[in-house]
Amino acid sequence: MFIAAIFIFQNAPVAAYLEPVDAIITSANADLSTMNSAARSFNGDPKEARALASALTTAATALRDDAGKLRAITPPRDSARYHQALIDYYVAASDLCAEMAGTTGYIAARGDSIASFATAVQSYEAAMQKARSGADVVAASKAFKAVADRTLSDLKALKRPRDMVLSDKALQSYLTELSAVLLQIQKGVDTSDPATLQAALARLQQIFAVDWGKALVERDKAGLAAFARRANDVDAMRRQLEREFGAAR
Repeated sequence: MFIAAIFIFQNAPVAAYLEPVDAIITSANADLSTMNSAARSFNGDPKEARALASALTTAATALRDDAGKLRAITPPRDSARYHQALIDYYVAASDLCAEMAGTTGYIAARGDSIASFATAVQSYEAAMQKARSGADVVAASKAFKAVADRTLSDLKALKRPRDMVLSDKALQSYLTELSAVLLQIQKGVDTSDPATLQAALARLQQIFAVDWGKALVERDKAGLAAFARRANDVDAMRRQLEREFGAAR
């Protein structure tokens, strides 16, 4: 790969240096490809996230190991600066893979909770349509509130990546308000307070009118776009290496 372009000296020390370095570079290509593909192609699909998180974790470890292997190699004196730049490049790539692994793992785990909640939304709407008494409304609202509260608790327990802060806060806010409204519905029925009940039901309709799934995807896109920018920064390190190596000819 590009490092081979630095050296045109035909001597044993340089050849002895190039052989293990070229082997490391070759072995790293697949992991760098995983990084670039994830940074530029992943669209936030939780169904893809779990496998991608595993692949990125593997890539992060491998690239970190590659940097360690390079540190164990003593370069020719004139190539020390380039050698360190190559190490820095792999460390940066490893860090990006590790961060993306955390985010994709979060999206996968969040997706599990959201899937259950989405099903509960449909069940609640069906139960409310079938409700024939205040007791039916209370029972349906209590069951749905339990799911909303559990989903909120699950989300709070997850380690929130920095690029998912907006998505996480928005979803938690949505669930918190939903839980409060469902509690108000129960209170309105239990206390025979029509004003409270009607206000809560009106607010519930407003909440349900929001396509929270679509809004979540849009917020996720904003966070995931940061990975593409960071991948560009890492790629700029590679291009700088190529320029430096070319200049060293």
